[in-house]
Amino acid sequence: MNKFWVITRQVYKRRVKTKSFLFSLLFPILIAAFIVGLPKIIDYFDSGDMTKIAILSDNEAFIAPFEKDKDYFQVKTNIQTEESAKKALSAGKLDGYLKITDTEGQISAVYTTEETAGQEVLSRITTDLTAAKVAIKAEDYKITEAQLQDITSLCLSKTMLNQLTN
Repeated sequence: MNKFWVITRQVYKRRVKTKSFLFSLLFPILIAAFIVGLPKIIDYFDSGDMTKIAILSDNEAFIAPFEKDKDYFQVKTNIQTEESAKKALSAGKLDGYLKITDTEGQISAVYTTEETAGQEVLSRITTDLTAAKVAIKAEDYKITEAQLQDITSLCLSKTMLNQLTN
């Protein structure tokens, strides 16, 4: 048994100096460390902070849906002009500003930011603008809140599979 340990020790000392031995020993440890640290890496890059925006519009009805959407947006109501929005954006006080124009019933919006806006931000902007447009049109057509709820309620559908057997 004594010779076995001597041979094992000599083989180990000779093999430990090779790259393949180090790679096969360290690679599983590195993979495990990466898997354990992956949630921390994701949390680091996904800050989860609210997007600080300014809404530039003549109509106050466009601002309300963004103020209600507190999970995604922090609306800076003290910024009223495009010039002050540009200054706040360059100073880092804003993530972006949204300029909304309503020309003859056609609503258009331009979101200006220093970085590329993520798909989630653009999707939320579209959702909130749609909510504002629906509220404005409902007011124009004298539709009550109950009628609006009835119009926008989901329709239920079922799927029935009819299998013919021989």
